[in-house]
Amino acid sequence: MSDHISFRRDGAIAIVELNRPEKRNALSEQLLGELTETLNRLDGGTRVVVLRAAPGSKVFSAGHDIDELPLDGSDPLTDSSHFERSLAVLRNFPLPIIAQVSGGVWGGAVEFVLSCDLVLADPTASFAVTPAKLGLPYNTAGIAFFLSRLPAAFVKELFLTAQALDAETALRHGLVSRLLPVSELARETLELAHWMAGLSPRALHLFKRQIAVLSSGTSSGVDPKERETIETLRGEMYAEGGELSQGVAAFRNKRSADFKPIDQADSGSR
Repeated sequence: MSDHISFRRDGAIAIVELNRPEKRNALSEQLLGELTETLNRLDGGTRVVVLRAAPGSKVFSAGHDIDELPLDGSDPLTDSSHFERSLAVLRNFPLPIIAQVSGGVWGGAVEFVLSCDLVLADPTASFAVTPAKLGLPYNTAGIAFFLSRLPAAFVKELFLTAQALDAETALRHGLVSRLLPVSELARETLELAHWMAGLSPRALHLFKRQIAVLSSGTSSGVDPKERETIETLRGEMYAEGGELSQGVAAFRNKRSADFKPIDQADSGSR
């Protein structure tokens, strides 16, 4: 049994639910590990996965579990982190994954949702990419992934404002695939999943791989010197006493972070 993931079947559909309401479904190491285990245990009778918050949840997910962000100077978003590995599981999963979204989707949970194949939402859904509130230096590969899925201007609005954007705005820019009434979201998500389950599973798997390859967002094309500068700046932010430490402390004390200004010279090349 999983503590933070609920699971049931509806014919060929696997319904996987985030079930950590006391922490607003924050994406902890344990939750992500249980999610990966649940997906890996699915048998050949499964054709489509529906990923959603458990009934009664007020938010879809609050994003990274802030209590698990490292404040010892280590990079919080390495390729080997539980968060990054879980995103890779979602993106590379052989079956279609539909995210059924109600309520808030915050921080890293936005990339988590985007890593699913389709996003069906109702008007209660809102999306906020909030690392700037914490002084969290998002990794370049993560931003590249956003740019592979969404228009650059919209990605800038998400990251540079850290404001919650409503479901209609998300639909208009492609973050949401379909916007449905609250009363119809669950039913129509299952109907779509059952329809997809009747299609060729090999064709769907192939299409997923082709689309992933052709639209992949990576940082490999970045100039090496620029990449080095970016990683240096990231390292300064997550170093002990850096902006990440300050942002987490402010969050825990329920106050605004008092980030120090940077000199204009510091914002350019080094």
